[in-house]
Amino acid sequence: MELIYIPIIILLIGLSLFLFFRQKKQHKIFMEEIERNHSETAATIQEANESHKTEYEKLESSLYQHYHDEIKRINDNFVQKLNDKDKYIETLQEFSINRGEVETHNLLQELKYELVGEGVITYNEMIIGGNLFVPIWEDGNLYTRQIDHLVLLPTGVYVIETKHWAGTVLHGVTKNNQNDETLSTLLDNMFSSYELKKEQTVVIKKMLNKNRKVDGRSQLELRLLSYGNPAAQVMRTALELRKLLLKENKKYNFVTPIVYYSYSSDEENKVINYSENQNVNVCIEKEELAAFFKNQLAEENTLLTASDLENIYRILKAKNNIDR
Repeated sequence: MELIYIPIIILLIGLSLFLFFRQKKQHKIFMEEIERNHSETAATIQEANESHKTEYEKLESSLYQHYHDEIKRINDNFVQKLNDKDKYIETLQEFSINRGEVETHNLLQELKYELVGEGVITYNEMIIGGNLFVPIWEDGNLYTRQIDHLVLLPTGVYVIETKHWAGTVLHGVTKNNQNDETLSTLLDNMFSSYELKKEQTVVIKKMLNKNRKVDGRSQLELRLLSYGNPAAQVMRTALELRKLLLKENKKYNFVTPIVYYSYSSDEENKVINYSENQNVNVCIEKEELAAFFKNQLAEENTLLTASDLENIYRILKAKNNIDR
């Protein structure tokens, strides 16, 4: 009986060894498969990383070139506008006898760059024009009103009458809005009673009379001069411009008149504003003019788009045959 178990035991041992080595072989194959998959995965990841790196470098290079080209374009455009401005100023200086108009144009350009730099407006949201004319047809005859300076902003259209007057300027004076008896007498001798019902502007200037000498020295005289009424002038110009623009578009209904006295103030040169006219803005020196426009923009009363401003200037450009 015992001999019968011996072959069975040997068979079982053999079977166990067979299963053991077979399992070991399968385990080895499994581990080799894992190792191969790991290597392939690592290679794929490496390849993907290199591909992404290449694409990133291409994208980075493309973006850099795009922004470099855009910055160059903006810079070139800015330089061109500066050159255009300089040429305009040179032309204005060459043909204009009014130094104040040149200084005012410079001031407005500086104000524009300041406002653009501060992000208050974009470059196209402020257009500046100078020495423009508004055509007026009356009874079949053509007349013109000159605009010293035109400023177009989202808040409206502004007409500036620039006066570069030395001496003491009495703006908007009448017989009744001042209490100086001497001045009242002088006004009586300068204007008619009808004229003195309206505001007038006069200039008191100290001048040397070389034809009148005492002890060989020219004598100092005070002269009272009248150069017209700038407030009435700019108001008429603003109304005529408004009429012209309304024919083109009912939206262009906002024209603001400004009288700007540009001469620097000191002991002998100043402006005294007597005017009670609320329809015409009076600005004295550059700080006041700049503050006026900043306050207008601060109110954020947007009436016109950049496209509107360009169209308004195009209308005047066609009437004047000028270039900005």
